Amino acid sequence: MLRENRPTAFSDVRESDPDHDSIRWASEVGISRGYPDGSYRPDEVVSRQAAAAFLYRAFSTAGSSAPEADPAGDVPASHPFSREIGWYLTSRGLRGCERFEPDGPFLESDLRDALVALGHPAPESAFSYAEVPVTRRQIARVLHLLKTPTTLA
Repeated sequence: MLRENRPTAFSDVRESDPDHDSIRWASEVGISRGYPDGSYRPDEVVSRQAAAAFLYRAFSTAGSSAPEADPAGDVPASHPFSREIGWYLTSRGLRGCERFEPDGPFLESDLRDALVALGHPAPESAFSYAEVPVTRRQIARVLHLLKTPTTLA
C-alpha cells in the first residue's frame, strides 16, 4: 500500500519515507530525538557520542550509573554524554581506553561490534559491509528491527 506523502512529527521525514516507521518508533520510545527546528536529519552521519546515547537509551537498564571519572582520555565527567559514553565503553569492555573521539563518525563496523558485545547482533542484511559512517536513518532502522523484530518484514 502506498503511503501518503505527508510529514510526520519531523519536518524532513515524510510518511512515504521507507524508514518513516523506524524513525517515528525511535522517537516515540525515546531512543532518538529530533532537532529544535523540528527536523530529524535522517541522512546525517551519527557521531560516536550520539551513537553511545542511542545505544544507552535502547539497551541500558534501570540503575545504569554514570562513570566516576573520565571514561576515556578525551571524555571528561562534565561531557554532556559522559554517562552514555561511560556505559557504552563499560558494556563493550573498553573502559580505560585512551581516546573515544566523541565527535568522530560511528562506522558500520562499530555498530555491528557494539551490538554483538551487547548481546543483540543485528541481521547481516542490516549492513552494507563497507566501512561507512552510520546515519541517523540507519541506526533507527537497525534498533527498530532489534527491539521489535515481529513488526518488520
